[in-house]
Amino acid sequence: MFVKWLLGAGLIAASMGIVNAQEMKRTELKRADLTGVAGMEIIIGILEVPPGATVPRHIHHGDEAAYVLEGAMV
Repeated sequence: MFVKWLLGAGLIAASMGIVNAQEMKRTELKRADLTGVAGMEIIIGILEVPPGATVPRHIHHGDEAAYVLEGAMV
């Protein structure tokens, strides 16, 4: 069973920088410019992560929020 995350990532960079990306599936649902902030955008998408996989420490130039739709995470 994959863990599915809905990423409502405000103010994030376009690249997620994920190791083992070939095992994970990223589906972008919406991308829009952030009103009032030049050069920043909001991206909403779904990240499907297989069991046992890890998303390594990474950074975004802004906020990131995640919600588990299916499965579990530690």
